[in-house]
Amino acid sequence: MMVGFALALGFGLTTGPPDGPLLQTLHSAHVCAEAAAAQALARGAREDVKRFAAAVQEGHRSADQAVQGIAAKLGLTLVPPAAEDASNEEASDLDTLAGPALDKAFLRMEIASHARVVSDIEAARSTVSDKLVKKLCSRELRALQALEEKARRLEEKL
Repeated sequence: MMVGFALALGFGLTTGPPDGPLLQTLHSAHVCAEAAAAQALARGAREDVKRFAAAVQEGHRSADQAVQGIAAKLGLTLVPPAAEDASNEEASDLDTLAGPALDKAFLRMEIASHARVVSDIEAARSTVSDKLVKKLCSRELRALQALEEKARRLEEKL
């Protein structure tokens, strides 16, 4: 599951630009959210959850492009999350689900993962040194909080 993926992937890094760990964390979160959304689109039951999954997928794809662009400007190479990382484990938990069970698990995963990444961004914000990364943090916070709230509203309908 995605529990602890930010610590495992991002904040444990000690080399590279000072904002690198946060960018790695964001990149990993985006990659995993896109994968989970693809599963919800393919095997979910409810149309409103599928519309949300499509928005999640597109939003994270776009946000990840911004993260990767800033990382490139800082000379940082971001790596995809490894199969054994917690972030991929949660997405792989969706592999065995379909229909209403998948809808529910996907929404719960989105709520939890967005809350964690918001917390990680807020914790790292005071140490961010690059202006582009600071602006990215503001955009990411707004987008992630909006997606988390949307997921909560959808979960209430289930």
